[in-house]
Amino acid sequence: MINNKWCDSKNIVTLKQSCSPNLELLTLKCRPYYLPREFTSVIISAVYIPPQADTNAALTELHEAISTLQASQRKAAFIVAGDFNSANMTKVMPEFTQHINCPTRGERTLDHCYSPFKEGYKAKPLPPFGKSDHTAVLLMPKYKQKLKQELAVVRKATRWTDQSEATLQGALESADWDMFRSSAGGDIEEFTEAVMGFIGKLVEDTTPKRIIRAFPNQKPWVDKSIRDVLRSRTAAYNSGLATGNMEEYKAASYNVRRAVKEAKQRYGRRLEHQMEHPRPPQDPLPCGHWWVHSFLTGRPQVVRLGHHSSSPLTLSTGSPQGCVLSPLLYSLYTHDCEATSDSNVIIKFADDTAVVGLISHNDETDYRREVSHLEVWCQENHLLLNVSKTKELIVDFRKQQRSLHPLLISGSEVERVDTFRYLGVTISQDLTWTQHITTTVKKARQRLYLLRRLRDFKLPLRVLKNFYSCTIESILCGSITTWMGNCPKQDLLALKRVVRAAEWTTRTTLPNLQDIYEERCRSRAKRILSQPSHPAHSLFSPLPSGRRFRCLRTKTERLKKSFFPLAVRLLNSEH
Repeated sequence: MINNKWCDSKNIVTLKQSCSPNLELLTLKCRPYYLPREFTSVIISAVYIPPQADTNAALTELHEAISTLQASQRKAAFIVAGDFNSANMTKVMPEFTQHINCPTRGERTLDHCYSPFKEGYKAKPLPPFGKSDHTAVLLMPKYKQKLKQELAVVRKATRWTDQSEATLQGALESADWDMFRSSAGGDIEEFTEAVMGFIGKLVEDTTPKRIIRAFPNQKPWVDKSIRDVLRSRTAAYNSGLATGNMEEYKAASYNVRRAVKEAKQRYGRRLEHQMEHPRPPQDPLPCGHWWVHSFLTGRPQVVRLGHHSSSPLTLSTGSPQGCVLSPLLYSLYTHDCEATSDSNVIIKFADDTAVVGLISHNDETDYRREVSHLEVWCQENHLLLNVSKTKELIVDFRKQQRSLHPLLISGSEVERVDTFRYLGVTISQDLTWTQHITTTVKKARQRLYLLRRLRDFKLPLRVLKNFYSCTIESILCGSITTWMGNCPKQDLLALKRVVRAAEWTTRTTLPNLQDIYEERCRSRAKRILSQPSHPAHSLFSPLPSGRRFRCLRTKTERLKKSFFPLAVRLLNSEH
């Protein structure tokens, strides 16, 4: 039932058709002759929900079908229409708008039309067809394509030609520069301003200008060749409508697809060339160095509050916050920050730095010298060491513990704590994980409430399981290879209670934390084995047979249950 003048039958594909006691659904994908450039196709779904059907089950089934299509067809325009009876699709898909606001059977509106566009259609009731008891509805489009929603951006581009360069060079050679010097009266700033204004005026008068209009729906790879083949296709379509022969239009459509593919390839090659061969600056540097130098220096920054903005301030130090390259550049910048003693280790993760020192025979000299060296390194590299956020944690299992002198940085005493949160893990001075697990369980239980609310909204099981995996399981399993092996029984029970509560909420079986822990230990051990440069690669020493690994010697139960001994045992159990 699709008009051939709107869409060719060869451009219609059936995506889904289903029939159940609660829902009848037919979904078609159409590629009309004319379509706004922001859409690749139109996906139309015809729906019928019987009066005796389970409304919640029907909407859930419809939600799964439409959501799957939206994930695979991100740039398509969706239209869902049909006899919904008492169902309302906006309950499960609030981003859709119902456009029919007039009665379609008696005083009730049983026929609905949904689309993601708030002002998509205007409904007009018409007499019913034949003996139908439903009113016919004419939907008049109100959607404004993106080309008309936003104005085109107009800018002027300067084109340098050989003639303009020669004209500018001649004007500069014939200029009387002494006149500017005498009129400035020895004031260098006034002389510079006058000369720069004169040069700017010459450039503006001698170089030709071209007005460029950038439309909001225009792709960056669209050039003159694309516009030419589009005009040819339009002419072939109009000619085909008049003569009835669409062969010329089909050939023109093929030329459009081929031209678009070639234009995209040209645009990609141009971007690659610009990245590999950028325009060299006045002070030539290697390509990569010049790009990083240009990225980090001369960045304007403003403070905006409402409709008010401060004057710009140019920054030439530091890396932009939130940029993808900032952690990498910071890691390169701090690469030379290394420990000076074998008894100390400096652990760096972006701007979180930890100094771990082994104190033997009550000799703290190397440890305190390391902290002093780090302080000096920060001063030399223009980095600020925040003493108020710096904490000291002492792990001491000796029976006779002695008091240690306070640690000083820049004359300020560093706070000594019993627990400290580092990279998402709470470390305590007795190396137990009760505090960390208590915090983790509390945070996970707060998200169980959201899971129950989603269940009350009748969301599909797949959505509930994804929500649990992303927001609850990710919290429970954060750095699980670090603490799970030495987790006490009462803490394990607290973790299992959270999983059982989630299983009761979702009415399904969820992954066991112990299985997740062992699987992650195996995968992390295999990643370490695949990287010979990893600091812990030497701990996995193969036996002469080459199939198993040598077990690590452990004197304490805490070390035996830690990651590396357990990882060796898990890898050996596979053979």
